Amino acid sequence: MRFRNLLIFVVLALLAPNLVAQCTVYGQACASSGMQLVCSSAPQIGTNWNIGERSAAACNGGTSNPTQVLTIYGICFPGGIPVDPPITCAACAGCSLYVLPAFGAIQWTWPPRVQTIPIPADTNLVGATFCIQDACVEQTQGCICTSNAMQVVIQP
Repeated sequence: MRFRNLLIFVVLALLAPNLVAQCTVYGQACASSGMQLVCSSAPQIGTNWNIGERSAAACNGGTSNPTQVLTIYGICFPGGIPVDPPITCAACAGCSLYVLPAFGAIQWTWPPRVQTIPIPADTNLVGATFCIQDACVEQTQGCICTSNAMQVVIQP
């Protein structure tokens, strides 16, 4: 698992430009999804980085009914690609994908509202830039709702 995380971050470091900001909002969530991806902590080498999702209610997620969330990571796609039903849920209007090509995804259950991602203590990762975006999965309808995306720069 550690090797996989290191490999992912090394690939991202080689493919992305160097920026100053830690986390920058990139694109918008589906208009009616209520989803909002946030950086709960700074993405620094040698630490556990926390990202959060404010709501997965659009996919019937809640304390009594946890729902699956995919955090997709890869290259930021300018302007995003609009995605409509049946891929997105009918309740989620105006969805777009902002992470293309995607290098992978981390699947987790919402709630809890925070996902922790370990960042290896490798100084070669400083300045690595990539995008992440959440998508909750509505199990009964087989559709998704997407969050905004975040452009992330690994800090020292």
